[in-house]
Amino acid sequence: MKVALVSCTKLKVSYPCSAREMYQESTLFKKAVKFIEQHDYDDWFILSAEYGLLRQQNVIDPYDLTLNTMKVS
Repeated sequence: MKVALVSCTKLKVSYPCSAREMYQESTLFKKAVKFIEQHDYDDWFILSAEYGLLRQQNVIDPYDLTLNTMKVS
């Protein structure tokens, strides 16, 4: 089974929506999704600084938190 993990991004839409839609403002996120879809992954998830591990269809609210400033723990 091939599973991918994609990081959340700073750019987000400004309304509650699915996790997949939330990050579509980001060029890097769109490229990562395109790569995953072209390379036959069985599933993929988003690692969110606010919500943790997300499925694409999870509905979330916009937030302002980044993985870059978080401690490893």
